[in-house]
Amino acid sequence: MSLRTLFDAFISEYFYTEDSRYYTSYEILMVMHIFVCHIFLFNYLVAILSTVFTMMAEASEFSYRCDKYEFIEKYSIPMLDEDGYKELVIHPPPFNFMTIPILFAAFSRKSMRGVGH
Repeated sequence: MSLRTLFDAFISEYFYTEDSRYYTSYEILMVMHIFVCHIFLFNYLVAILSTVFTMMAEASEFSYRCDKYEFIEKYSIPMLDEDGYKELVIHPPPFNFMTIPILFAAFSRKSMRGVGH
């Protein structure tokens, strides 16, 4: 019974409306309960969001630098190659679809030099 009473109080369901002597007290208590609960829940939400934002801001800087390093490491080798293979990685999407004919020449260095230049 006490758990049910606590649950009813949590959802602001007080049973004081049957007796007219407690009706004003009931209204004041319900308004205070709803007002205080909304303030606490809103502050709790703001605290959670600010904590998550701070954690993600710290992690994103490191992740950005790691991804940038991997990108440069991955594409610097073909960019330095003189055989024309840089043509396969230099174009951004959607222009990289235009390099599909170059893929047939990618199996031979001699043909890739001619097609790449």
